[in-house]
Parts: sequence; C-alpha cells; structure tokens
Amino acid sequence: MSYLEITEPLRKIPVPDADAVCAVDMGSRIFTLVCGYRLDNRIVTKTICHAPLDLGADIARNHGRISAGKLAEIGAVLSDFRDCSTHLGVTRIIAAATAAVGRAANARKLIDLGLTGGIAVELMDEQREGELGYLAATGGKSDRLVSKLRSHSCQVAWKSAAGTTVIYLDTGYVKAYEDFIHKASSIGEATDTYRDFLKQHFHLPSGTEQLIALSATTCASFITGLTEDRVRDTALSAVKVAAKLDEVQELLTPEFDALKQSGSDMAEVLTGLIFLDCLLSRTGHGQVVISGADLPMGLIHEHFGSQVSRPAGG
Repeated sequence: MSYLEITEPLRKIPVPDADAVCAVDMGSRIFTLVCGYRLDNRIVTKTICHAPLDLGADIARNHGRISAGKLAEIGAVLSDFRDCSTHLGVTRIIAAATAAVGRAANARKLIDLGLTGGIAVELMDEQREGELGYLAATGGKSDRLVSKLRSHSCQVAWKSAAGTTVIYLDTGYVKAYEDFIHKASSIGEATDTYRDFLKQHFHLPSGTEQLIALSATTCASFITGLTEDRVRDTALSAVKVAAKLDEVQELLTPEFDALKQSGSDMAEVLTGLIFLDCLLSRTGHGQVVISGADLPMGLIHEHFGSQVSRPAGG
C-alpha cells in the first residue's frame, strides 16, 4: 500500500457487512476512502486513508486525457482501497469522480478500472457533485449554504423547496492563485480582483440559516493557528477571518512575497482566506462552520437513505 496515507486503524467494523459500505472520492489531487455503517440508528463514518495522485495536473499536462502511467497508479490505489475494505470486513465499495476529473476525454477508463476491482465508479457532473457535497454537509436539511473550494473547482450549493441549486466554477484554488494572487503585490490587490470575479459568477441566496465550508480545514488552521484536527467541525467567526485578512494586508510587498513562498499549501490557504471572507461578507453570516464532511459522506448517506443532521464519528 505504498500510495496510501492511512488515517484510521484497519479494524473490523462492529456491524454486519450488510450494514456497511465504503465510499471513494476520486478528486483532482487526492483519492479518499471512507467507511460508513449503521449503528444504533445512526450512521458512523470514518476516513480510512488518502492517496495523493495529482490527477488534475496529469490531465492538464496530457491535453485533457489521463495518461497511461496515471491510470496504472489509479488502478493500484483502487486495489489498495479494496484491500483496506477487506480488512474492515466491508465488501461493497462505491466511488465518485469529481466533475473536473470526469471531463477528461478518457474518463470512462476509470469505470473500467473500478469494475476490475469490483468498485462501482460514477462520473459526476457539476450538479451531482454539488448535491452530494450538500448532503454530506447537512444530512439533507434545507436552507443551508454549502461552499467548497477544491484544487480545480469551486462551488456553492443551497437547498429550498424547489430543490438543490448548485453554482460550479472550473476555477479552483490552483487557477485562482495564479490569476489573482501569485503576481499581486499585496493581499488587498488580490482580494479586490478575486472578489470581483466571485461576485460576477456567484449569485448567492439570502436568508440561509447557516454557512458551511467543505475542504476548508487547511485554511482555517492558518487563520486560527490551530491544527486541522482542532478546527474540523467547529465554527469560525467572520471577525476572525477578517482580522486574519487584515493582518496579511499589513505585510509589505517583500513580506507578502515571502509568505506566498513559505509553504506548498499557500495557494490553498490564501485563496481560501479570500473565498471565505467574501462569502461571509456577502451573506451576512457571522460565522462559517468548517465541516469535516466530504463527498464520500454524501455517497454513504445516500446509500443508506439517511436524513440525519450530520455525519457521526470520524
């Protein structure tokens, strides 16, 4: 299992196989395996392992196709995921490739790779990805606004009596960083241009009860100075987000340039900081919940037909 970063001990689940399922998020950067099972009328979800694959970069380098070498890597990872599931005592695995991945010209080869390992792979479109993310974050409750900033896409989703509305952009933090932040002399300059871009493309609803951010733990850790584990599934105030943005704004150009070069996650962090501040200020929410949920939790809740308020467990 050389590709995998194990995050949870591979212990047998405490329920029959029929009450369990494993779900895979096939993302542009990382594949994630999550186990879910029903226990005492609730759903327990545990993130088992990650596999960093940088699939989006591979697709970009190969003119919209997944290279043969990367397909071989993916096949090995899916096989490892199958082995992990076997150790857990779970036979059923479902998987979903994000919309950014699913647009690769040869994306259907992912379905074939899944079939080889007995894994049902779905190629999601933008609406489907937004609906699953919303379900993962809310358990199906209405009147929430759910955001997600990934490496190669960003989206917001909300649910009303008319259904789930999803707004999806192909501009994730990788492209947003290059377009708005990388060459900027200050965070203020970057904020103005990125905010204008988001305002142009994101129509946001009014009166939602809660703002929830998926895939935001790295950014929240930077804002608070706490570890990702400590910020996961906690509320982050709009005041604290704005204060961190002001703190970065006070940096002189050389200091700002040094910050941008201080770590491999700075593209995600600085783009995410502006993204969260923009959503908070535009919606008027006083805080954002930094959710630990992700797409596999949506698949698991859908599999069990659950309408619980949030994923339980890890």
